[in-house]
Amino acid sequence: MPNLLVIDGGKGQLGVVKKLCKEYPERKKIVSQIDIISLGKGEARKKSNI
Repeated sequence: MPNLLVIDGGKGQLGVVKKLCKEYPERKKIVSQIDIISLGKGEARKKSNI
């Protein structure tokens, strides 16, 4: 079992994971034992700057 789940994305992707956890409550115990973080680009880095 992993200790940490890293999501490549910002608030939107993290929201999807949270929604899935709510939709499948039988997995809530497992998910509650894992730290979940998401990594976003941030405000200073816009798509047009790439």
